[in-house]
Amino acid sequence: MALYNDKEACNKVSSWAKVLHGVPQGSVLGPLLFLICINDFPKIVNDETLLVLFADDSSVLVAHSNFIDFKALNKWFKVNLLSLNFNKMHFTHFTTMRNKMIDLNVGYKDKLISHISHTNFFDIILDSTLTWSNNFELLTTKLTTACYLIRTVKPYMPESALKNDLPLPFFPLS
Repeated sequence: MALYNDKEACNKVSSWAKVLHGVPQGSVLGPLLFLICINDFPKIVNDETLLVLFADDSSVLVAHSNFIDFKALNKWFKVNLLSLNFNKMHFTHFTTMRNKMIDLNVGYKDKLISHISHTNFFDIILDSTLTWSNNFELLTTKLTTACYLIRTVKPYMPESALKNDLPLPFFPLS
């Protein structure tokens, strides 16, 4: 509290330092600066490719592996002083349950992109056959946790709050 009332403390600033890589994780400007940096990225993908950008995350959706021009992607990244991180890249081959999975190798030069059976796409788990089983498992886990918390807090709540007659009061559990 004394820091906010101390005028001398309010006038202090940190010393300048050279930023070597990126912006701090969780910063307010991080996602905005990322989007400004990659605003021309959608121009390098072809019409058969859908680029999904959200905050500091990007996904490329393609109908076939031949539609990914890794040479153009790599060139764009180098021009913009960025690099493709093949260790963080992965792909999921979607097919119907009736069709057999084709063994695909996707990569650029000597770097292969890892194949995974399911991926998390904006908190929806998509598996290779587009079933919902992984989503149900995740939802069940989250609901189990929520039910446990409700059962734990219930003895400390007034009856009116449990019946939803009044706004939920805050009771510290310590």
